[in-house]
Amino acid sequence: MKSSLQIPGLHESLRVYYFSDTHLQATSPGNPALPESWRENPKPILPCSSQDLLRRHLERAWKAGANLILHGGDLCHFPSPENRDLALELFREFQIPWYAVPGNHDWYYPGQDGWEALRERQLPLLSPLFGHQPSMWCERIQGLRILGVDNSCYFLNTQQLHFLERELQDPSPCILMMHIPLSLPEFRAPVIAKHGHPIMMADPEERLREGIDPEATRKAAALIRSAPGLKLLLSAHVHLPLQGEVRPGLAQLVPEAAYRDGYYLLDLIPAAN
Repeated sequence: MKSSLQIPGLHESLRVYYFSDTHLQATSPGNPALPESWRENPKPILPCSSQDLLRRHLERAWKAGANLILHGGDLCHFPSPENRDLALELFREFQIPWYAVPGNHDWYYPGQDGWEALRERQLPLLSPLFGHQPSMWCERIQGLRILGVDNSCYFLNTQQLHFLERELQDPSPCILMMHIPLSLPEFRAPVIAKHGHPIMMADPEERLREGIDPEATRKAAALIRSAPGLKLLLSAHVHLPLQGEVRPGLAQLVPEAAYRDGYYLLDLIPAAN
C-alpha cells in the first residue's frame, strides 16, 4: 500500500518501506525451547520459508527504491539463533538502512509464561536486531527524527515516558514506531471483531496486570496525541490493515501482517515551513 506525506523541515525526500509481523520461524530440530507441537504445526502458517518471506519484502523495498526500511515488530515468531542469523544476513545483504522495534513474539517461545521478566531475559537473544537499547531509541535522517519505543508488553515504563517527554517537546519533525497500536475509536470495532479484545495500548478497556502502574502509559499516550512535532505514528500487532487519525494532521498506520504480504511504501516529501 502506498502513501505520501509532506513534512516541513525534512531536508530531502525519503522513500520508506514499512512492514511488520513477519513471524519468522527458522529453528534447528534440536532446539529444546520450542515445544514439539509447535515444531510440527507452527502458527501462523507462513506462505513460504522464512528466508523466502523476508527476502520477498526486502527485494520489493529495493526495487521500489526505498531509502529506509522500518520493521514494526514480531520480526520473529520466537527468539531462536536461526531467526536472528537469517534476518541479519538478509538485511545486511540488501544494504538499505533499517531499524526495528520488538514485538511480543520476538522475545518468547510459544507455550512460555511470563511478561516483563521474560522479555528482559530473552530479548537479548535476538541482539543486534533491535539495537543496543531496544526499549527506546532516536535516529536522525535528513532532518527527520525517527523514534522507536518498545511497548510489546502493552505498557511503557517511567524511563520511556521521560524519553518521550524529551523527544516530543522538540518541535522538529519526527515519526514514532511502536509494536502495539495506540487505541483509536475507529480501530476498536475491527480489532475486537478479529481478536475478541481491544489488544491496543491505552485502550478504555486496558488490560491491567498486577505490579504494573498504567500511569506512565496513559501520560505517554496523551503526549503522543498532542505533540506538534509528531508527523506519523507507525504500529503493528493486530494483523489488520488500518489507518486512523490520532488528531488532525497525525495519522496512525497499521499494515496487514507481512506474512500475508502486508506493507506500506511511504513517500516522505519536504514541505515549506
